[in-house]
Amino acid sequence: MRGYKDLVKQVLACGEVKEGRNGITTSLIGTQLKFDAANIPLLNSRRLFYYGVVGEFSAFMNNCDKVQEFKERGCNYWDAWADTKEILCLDYIGQLHEKQVNLQDAWYSQLEALKIGLVNDKFSRRHIINLWRPENLHLLSLPCCHYSYQFIVSADNKLNMIWTQRSADVMLGIPSDMILAYLWVQCLSTELGFKPGEVTMNFGDTHIYEEHIAGAKQYLEVLEPRLIPIATLNDKFTCIESFYPDQLDIIQYDPHPSIKFELKV
Repeated sequence: MRGYKDLVKQVLACGEVKEGRNGITTSLIGTQLKFDAANIPLLNSRRLFYYGVVGEFSAFMNNCDKVQEFKERGCNYWDAWADTKEILCLDYIGQLHEKQVNLQDAWYSQLEALKIGLVNDKFSRRHIINLWRPENLHLLSLPCCHYSYQFIVSADNKLNMIWTQRSADVMLGIPSDMILAYLWVQCLSTELGFKPGEVTMNFGDTHIYEEHIAGAKQYLEVLEPRLIPIATLNDKFTCIESFYPDQLDIIQYDPHPSIKFELKV
């Protein structure tokens, strides 16, 4: 994706060096990325192991809160944020700390209201899901990075999404977040009868970790184009709340080799 590659270049060229909670970064404040959600934004200039991201989305939507439930869906990278009982201490979708069970109803109420609103008043400017709850931050091992999703229907019946994210790891996080945003739009569009529109992603602190700089420069050197991958929801899909990885078919993914980036916890 040209937009993503341009963002990598922008952060490397214009970012300022800062030391944060989990390391030294080169950071820009207030960046943006757009893509057409008709096609999956799966990078082919380096290999992404997208199975885990699709599994993560499935676990979020199915209200999973245990590491094993994520792994059963092919997502193997949430261990670092689990407590001693393997409960995920996250304030994101259904990932609830055991002391936060009351938030489960709040999440499903927002999703239900979103779907009802899109069907009954599709041009409303109030189709928003908000996940940021300051009163619960002290309970969490990882407050949600992306916390607000606004959906806007255009005159040609396309469902567009505005995604807001407080913190964005450019080399590891954003490529996965693009797929999550794509799945949001694809699932809701298919379920509710819209056409997929454009995703606008707004990032607060947009950063490349010091350990990722060499890999980022290596990524920018990849010039050879590859076929654009194609993704479709198959007949097993019924609704976003019961999405499972085997409901998404991806073909024609023939990327350049992977580039190793350390996960910063």
